[in-house]
Amino acid sequence: PAARAFVLGGLGAGKSTAIRLCCAHRSGAGDERLGTTQLLDPLHGSWAIELAFFEVPAAWRLEDFRRSATAGPVDCALIVVDARRRQSFDAALERAPWPRAIGIRCVFLVSVGACADESCEVSIDELASLAEKLSAVQPAHFDLSAGPWRHLHLDLLLDMLAIRLAWICWEEGADGAAGDGSAEVSSGDRRRHGGSGTHAGAPSGAAAPGPPRCA
Repeated sequence: PAARAFVLGGLGAGKSTAIRLCCAHRSGAGDERLGTTQLLDPLHGSWAIELAFFEVPAAWRLEDFRRSATAGPVDCALIVVDARRRQSFDAALERAPWPRAIGIRCVFLVSVGACADESCEVSIDELASLAEKLSAVQPAHFDLSAGPWRHLHLDLLLDMLAIRLAWICWEEGADGAAGDGSAEVSSGDRRRHGGSGTHAGAPSGAAAPGPPRCA
């Protein structure tokens, strides 16, 4: 199956950076130019979900988002915050309800900028609190700032996306949803990161994953 990730945040929050990092993280799985990556079954490698990222313009208001984005059952959203700027966090708070307003159930918080840095205007506690409001499934906050933990946090984010979307896909019986019920962005407002704006197709022969199994 295929899914879309709507990437929301204020001006200069680091949305493009987050997309680039996710697409480039696993060699051979993503395409930075098209803004896509493949989420693999983290336990057994028995299924994959094609994920296409869409950067939502910072100038959009909720009305623009509602009008231009129609989410499918296996789509998700990333709220991006530059932890060095209070204004960025305020913009994230404003956008936090948007995904659920159009029916998106899988939402994560992504931060850039070193949260532990004394120059940061947003505390780790504030980010954790927002992440708890965004998702009942934790962890839901992933710090993609440059540093020794970035690789681990990217691994965890992509694995969490894979498991959450696979579970939703199984609940919805969403095999083939990419062709019928997946998110669409109107041609006039579509802004796909580095790509043509068309939906990434499902891998050939791919079937909807069953419920994720614990090791």
